[in-house]
Amino acid sequence: MVGFGILWAGLGAALVVPLILPGMIPHFFTGGTAGVFGNATGGRRGAVAGGFVNGLIITLFAAFLIPVMGAIGFQGTTFGDADFQWFGFIVGNIARIEGNVAALGIVALCALLLVFASWFQRRFVDTGWFRWDALRGRGRQTEQVAPGAA
Repeated sequence: MVGFGILWAGLGAALVVPLILPGMIPHFFTGGTAGVFGNATGGRRGAVAGGFVNGLIITLFAAFLIPVMGAIGFQGTTFGDADFQWFGFIVGNIARIEGNVAALGIVALCALLLVFASWFQRRFVDTGWFRWDALRGRGRQTEQVAPGAA
């Protein structure tokens, strides 16, 4: 509702983006998920912040994506979730380029994302540097399981 208010109060008119009525389904499911992860890493404050920030993102990104989608022939459409919105914004702006250059740009973007994901996996996840521990910083100790014990 805060994102709706921001668009209604004048930001939408100033930036020439439409007023987005917040969709309850994406806000419920993605906001709930953001709240669960926020709670696991930051307690009650993290749950509130996760849901709130997610709500702002999916309302405001949807408004900024409508002109991009309209420019490539999909007038009045947008995506409901932030994961589609950021990618749609990038692909939509690449698709504004005419001809084969747009197709090559989208293929290059996908290749870049695959290379980045592969690098991130090898650099951070496989080395153990990037571990998510829900109990970290909460004053509780994690149980140590002996190798081979099930």
